[in-house]
Formats: sequence, structure tokens, C-alpha cells
Amino acid sequence: MNFELSCNVEWECKNLNNICPNGKRDYSEPCPIGFIVQNDNSCKADIKIYDGMCNSDNINFNHMNSSEKNDWSVACGAYWECYKECQSNEIFSNCPKNWKEINKYDCIPNQKYKGPCKGKHNFQYYTKKMKIEFEDICKTKFVCKKNFQKNCQKNYEQDCPIDWVKQNGYCLAPTSFNFCNKKKLSIENLKINDKIKFEKECLVNWECKKNEDDNSFCQMDWSYDCPYNWIKEKHNEKQKYICNFNSSNYNGKCKNIIFENNSSEATKRKIASNCHTPWPCINKKFVPLMNFPNKNNIKQSNDKNNNINGSITQNGDIYN
Repeated sequence: MNFELSCNVEWECKNLNNICPNGKRDYSEPCPIGFIVQNDNSCKADIKIYDGMCNSDNINFNHMNSSEKNDWSVACGAYWECYKECQSNEIFSNCPKNWKEINKYDCIPNQKYKGPCKGKHNFQYYTKKMKIEFEDICKTKFVCKKNFQKNCQKNYEQDCPIDWVKQNGYCLAPTSFNFCNKKKLSIENLKINDKIKFEKECLVNWECKKNEDDNSFCQMDWSYDCPYNWIKEKHNEKQKYICNFNSSNYNGKCKNIIFENNSSEATKRKIASNCHTPWPCINKKFVPLMNFPNKNNIKQSNDKNNNINGSITQNGDIYN
């Protein structure tokens, strides 16, 4: 007897993404569940676990993006592990999995990394959202680690918790947030005690005033066009402008930086990370820490741009 036809009901499709608590799969892993990674980074079905129709040939998923892997999963009935979100008391690692930290926040992939993103990357000013986007593009994953920051003095002068976005008088939760039902928090008349209560109820955190890098807290103002102590100048193309460094204290690789008008905060954060150029602090009493890499350690990287100075594009590349 066909129960579906007789009773006009349907069973849910097997192994869809909504089985995962956050609705996401970890496509940074080379193979789905039931497949074994081979020396050439291809995947071979383990017939003891996987008995579907896609078990005849080795498959290399390196060229596939997340959407294509999902389509393959639906067709073949083999799925990647669920994506594990960091808990509220955890933070992302400085470098992704299978990457080596050669200086503070400066990361290079090791031989185990098989993704498309080569060379050195710096993630100092990346937000959680930016790191998640990097995971998807570069087929890797940042590791969740406990936040052992001691003597944290919360900066409740800041309107919103970490990773929440301020918009039209509200703090809006990131799309992946699922610790409580409150996805929207009104800033109007929000007192410090209200923020402390909200932290406990919804497992969110306000940033610390002090951290291991600096004794004075500097929350950067990304509305500025140029980094701290850099000068904005005209570009020969109207839709662009140039930032030139204006300090003898700067010894980074970026002689000048070319921006498009109305560049996004994410673009500025990438440039700040790549060029070691922090933006001005919101509180003008504070001065951002200038954190330059150790020149001896830079030689460990094979990045061809490490020792080149010159104009920098919005992507952080040397401008030719």
C-alpha cells in the first residue's frame, strides 16, 4: 500500500540542508560523508557507508562551488557535514584551517590546503561575516576557539553587540543568529543595564575596551575615506580617489592606495589588513596601533608581492 498516495501526504526529501540546525553545510571539507579523500585530493566512495549511484569513479570537487556541491548532493544522496557555528564564548582563529600564521594575522596556506587562494593573506580587521565569505570563496574554514581575553571591560558605549548591524535606530542580528528569538533591538533609550541583560538572555557580547594588542581601546571609524594619517588626493578617473601615506612611522608595503568612490567598509577592512593601515578611531582621544610584520618572518612566505612597494588596488594587489 502506498501511504503517500492513499492519504495524500508527502515525506520530506532526504538529507536536505534544513536538517542542519543552521541550514548550512561545511563545503570546505574535500569530500562528503561516506567518501574518502585520496592523495590527489579526489574523493572515493566508501562502499561500507555509501550505497548510492555515484560510487563508480573518483570525484574531484575542487572546481565546484557550494551551490554546485549542493546540487551534486541532492542528485547523488551524499552530503557534507553540517557547518558548525562558533558559540557566543568563542572567536574565529587568526588563520584558516591548514594555514600557517607567519606573523600576527599574516597567514599562508600549507601543503595540506588545496583551495584556490594562494599567497599571503592578513585577516586583522576582518569581521566574522568577512571571514565566512572567505571560507566559501577559498574552500577553507576558520577554527572556533575559546575567547580567553582577561579583564575584559565591555564597551557598552557602542550601540550594538559584536556582529550586529546598526540600521535605522535598531541593532539587527546576523542571518546566522539563532540563540534567541530577538533579531532586532531598538537603540532608543537603551541603557547599560539593558545591554547587560540582553547579553545574558541572548548569548551576545559587546566588544571589550581593552585587548591584547593595545592598552587603549580604539573602535575604528570606517566612514573615513583614508587610513589614519593618510591624505586623500584626486585620481585621474572621477569615480576613484587616491590615499597617500603621510607619516614617517609607516613602513608597510603600500605607497598609495586607489579606491573607488563610496567604497564599502569591507573593502576598507581588507585594505587595512593587507597594508597594515588602521583607520582613525571614533574617539579622537585614542590613536590606533600601527602593527607591522616582522621583516625576518616575511621571507618565509612565497608571496611574490611581499617585497614590492607601490600603488595598491581595492583588492590589495600591486597596481601596474
